[in-house]
Amino acid sequence: MQIEKIGNTTILDEMNYKIYEDILKSEGVSIGDFKNCHFDSVSHKRNSLFRPISFNFSFDGNDIIFNFTLGKGEYASLMLYFLADSNIRKLC
Repeated sequence: MQIEKIGNTTILDEMNYKIYEDILKSEGVSIGDFKNCHFDSVSHKRNSLFRPISFNFSFDGNDIIFNFTLGKGEYASLMLYFLADSNIRKLC
């Protein structure tokens, strides 16, 4: 599943429209606000669900060292957030 990153060239399909409709409304923002932006904010699709291509971890004293590879447009910050907010059931 891919989610459209909103920009001044955004054309939302039905799924993306439903995702953004309530979020934008609650923030007092509209798609038109992005289209009228004076800076370059080109839209593009991003994977909303992803798994690392490789994943391992090790310990260095009290520190955990994660090593993983992600695809284009997949953010390590999201992966780390998932790991920090996880329990063992999620990881299995």
